[in-house]
Amino acid sequence: MAEKQRIQRQPMVGWYDPGQLIRTGWEVIVSAMFGKHADKRIIQAISETGNAKPRLFHEVTGFDDKEFWFDYVSDVGDGFDPTYTVAYRITRPNLRVGTRGKRSEAELTKRGSLIVFGGDEVYPAADPKEYESRLKYPYNLAFPAPTRAQKAKATEAAPLAFAIPGNHDWYDSLAGFMNLFCRGKYFCGWQTQQTRSYFAVKLPRGWWLFGTDMQLSSTLDDPQMNFFEKIVREHMLPGDRIILCNAEPH
Repeated sequence: MAEKQRIQRQPMVGWYDPGQLIRTGWEVIVSAMFGKHADKRIIQAISETGNAKPRLFHEVTGFDDKEFWFDYVSDVGDGFDPTYTVAYRITRPNLRVGTRGKRSEAELTKRGSLIVFGGDEVYPAADPKEYESRLKYPYNLAFPAPTRAQKAKATEAAPLAFAIPGNHDWYDSLAGFMNLFCRGKYFCGWQTQQTRSYFAVKLPRGWWLFGTDMQLSSTLDDPQMNFFEKIVREHMLPGDRIILCNAEPH
């Protein structure tokens, strides 16, 4: 049996390297051409039409009488050192933040019951090897997926993960992104829930979390607009509020 190749810790991407700039530019051209003529978001919507009752949104329950925390991270999957540092911090059960050296004024945060990856999950371009070495490897070191024995003994459900793609995730037409976040599998220590590259989550106390997919053209496709409009029209109550996660500031 061949020995499994050890994953190497990746350096930071050399954005000013001429060769890297040329490769990135080529990825932009190719992905824009394919994205224009074969929009993966529309394909996602069509693939769910056979489901009699497709689930529109995930509802977080069990927090009516206690605090609810969620985490947000974006622009990840570059060099190992910064990626692992951020992954380690956000996966600790608690972090003490506040005035340096004054513990009495510091506050204790809690690891979120839900995490949002807010776009550009890998650099410089989406590729199975890049996702594995630049994103999954450092995050799995910080927060590994539970074993079967750990799942059986767990007293609480695993925290959830939701993600929206940035332009770098689109450079392989979302193939890697969909495999990691839209198949109902574990991503490291988080359980994924979404089936499309955009999502809606009903949070406690009248809050909603919407994550959009702007593709490469900074627009929302019609099926995605219909998706969110249906939730607003049929499921939101007067006074409900939305937290919008958008990969670009448009």
